[in-house]
Amino acid sequence: IVNVNQTTTNNTLTIHLDGIVPEDVIREMDQALDKLRSTVLSLNRSIPKLRYADGFWTLSCSVSAKYRTTMITEAIALPLIKLGYRIPKEPIIHVGHQAESLTSADEIAAVVRALSTKGTSVTLARDEILQAYRPATELEGGDGQVLNFNIERSIEAKPATHFELGARRSIVIGLGWDCLHNRIYESIYGSGSPPDIDVVVYCVNRWGEVLYRLSPKSRRVLPISQRSTAVLRGAKTQLYDSAIKISSDSTSGDKQDDDELVIINLDELDPSICAVLVTASLAGGARDLRYTQNLYGRIIDVATEASELELCRLRIDTEHAPPDSKTAVIYRFDRGGLGNSPDASKIDDWTLEAVGQFCELANPALPYVKPGDQLVGIRCGQLSIPLCKTDFSYSSFFEMGVYRANIDRIHDAAEHCGPVTLTFKSLTASSGDDEYEAGTYDLVFDDDPNNHIQFRPQRLQWSSLANLIGWTSRVGVPAVDYLKPKFSPHLTGDDLRPFLGMFGNSNKPDRVILTDFAAYIYAKDAGGTSDAYIRAWYKTLNVSAGKFVKEAFEHEICRSKVYKKTRCPALVQFEDFSLCVPIESLVSKISPLIITVRDKDWGIGAIVDDTILRHRIDLSDFRTGRSDEFLVQPDWVDEVNDVKSNAGFTKDMVILKYKATLLYPGEEAPTTTGVIDVKTFSSSSTTTLSSSSQPSSGNDTKSSAGGENKKSSWGFSSKKH
Repeated sequence: IVNVNQTTTNNTLTIHLDGIVPEDVIREMDQALDKLRSTVLSLNRSIPKLRYADGFWTLSCSVSAKYRTTMITEAIALPLIKLGYRIPKEPIIHVGHQAESLTSADEIAAVVRALSTKGTSVTLARDEILQAYRPATELEGGDGQVLNFNIERSIEAKPATHFELGARRSIVIGLGWDCLHNRIYESIYGSGSPPDIDVVVYCVNRWGEVLYRLSPKSRRVLPISQRSTAVLRGAKTQLYDSAIKISSDSTSGDKQDDDELVIINLDELDPSICAVLVTASLAGGARDLRYTQNLYGRIIDVATEASELELCRLRIDTEHAPPDSKTAVIYRFDRGGLGNSPDASKIDDWTLEAVGQFCELANPALPYVKPGDQLVGIRCGQLSIPLCKTDFSYSSFFEMGVYRANIDRIHDAAEHCGPVTLTFKSLTASSGDDEYEAGTYDLVFDDDPNNHIQFRPQRLQWSSLANLIGWTSRVGVPAVDYLKPKFSPHLTGDDLRPFLGMFGNSNKPDRVILTDFAAYIYAKDAGGTSDAYIRAWYKTLNVSAGKFVKEAFEHEICRSKVYKKTRCPALVQFEDFSLCVPIESLVSKISPLIITVRDKDWGIGAIVDDTILRHRIDLSDFRTGRSDEFLVQPDWVDEVNDVKSNAGFTKDMVILKYKATLLYPGEEAPTTTGVIDVKTFSSSSTTTLSSSSQPSSGNDTKSSAGGENKKSSWGFSSKKH
């Protein structure tokens, strides 16, 4: 049975061979296709080989209308007639919804005329007992076996099968599923709400930390990073506008082919991305993946060959999935040249593994936050900020003053000290009482956590008289009420570690050495010069005797010498400036470290030096190896002075350059001008100061790094305070 489908919009010709297709038919047709490629130059690159995929022999290509009759005649009709195939005496040829009988004696002309009709299905037979040719229909691979893709057929892969990608750099993954309709499902969820499955992609660095999460409902495109774009401009032509792109969302799974697609351009991925996980995550409409069926993920090659070729297919057995399984990890791409024996020459080589395992959470890279979870700690890097408590306070009962103070403390930590880490204690409901599990979890936010989580005072037990009169501090403890639509903490990836292969248990660095600082700056002085120096510092929130009075004080780590009368614009090298900084993660910015470049003011009346730029160090784009150089635009740049030497200079032209070197636990750090110690962080964060205390950095008296007098989140301006 030959099914022909022709489209005029994109000149696509698709031919399916169904029924009993013997091996000699495939051999004769492949030979005819080879002959067409060699004789008709226009068809040289557009005609693929016949491929067996999903139970059919298929030929799909893009051919202009003038060559279609030639292809049908030479590649299909003549081989079939040569092997003895004839249209039966009472042939039925289906043309759309109509049926007509062919009685022409010219069998070739009849076959060609039938196949050339749009939407045709032609049945042919020969007087022999034949056996269908189905190559390698059984499952292949498994147990870590390495297979090579076969361009002539699709591979039905077992879980834990590895593939060599070779020169393939643009891979398309198709995800498909069907709704499992049964009496129990429809009685619970109804027939109008089918399971909604999303293809979710996680990009992971070499320490098993999730850098990016992409899905059809949130972030669909991962653009090419600026660092990769700069390399591409100098090395080769950029072919793609993005590194990863996901198709539009499909919520029903009722498409005949792939429901959702994702394309991964391996050459465009930033070198900091060392693994890419492709998962199928249940977004709604069902309790778990057992309410779906026919879930699969297939690899499609769209770049190596002229047509779209299915390379392999991994079927997920959702019928035997564990209870409450909401995510199936389908494929993982691993960057080569890493692991126990690093090899820089293989850093651009990628391997593919068909994983085929289940995970309980719908978002394994996000902590499972539940309403009622109690806030037990606030941190900025290594700085621990205590929660405000009281032994007896009527305000805690009537006005929730202690609770309000803790909420404002979270706001101030985000405003003054950078990324904030909140520690929560998990809540379990038992017999209507509030009981907490032994385990805790952390959430890290770049901005104010109050924008992501709606807090509420912890519910009190009304049976306790102490709670009624305010003789307790439990009312001041914030608890999670609900998650806001903007909820987007840093990804943790702890639940993804079992599926990350060699990146799941990587030894993580605990310190970073920052050296070779340089800044391209403009002139601050009227004479076209700047007295530039660089300074590293951090802020701590200190509590005064009154519980509502607190301020962020600056603690200087080190500073360079002043490079006097430097003609600007110029690239200023700060050779005498280096830092050793403790780190917890290589995702997001180092908290609470702040780097500023300032212009030194001299003479009478010079109170505060002018800030040129301010920046927080971000190691998310750290590439492979122990050291990496960064060239970034600072987070904040002051307005360019209106002097003659700054003509044509803009704020976007200011650049900060530095080098980062990682240190692992047990390694000795080299001598640096500034060292941030974990003990120093912890001790300085718990220091209690009175309202008359002064900042420890004597020359810098402004309340913020850029010199702005911001209003405190407590409602007091600097003057009133």
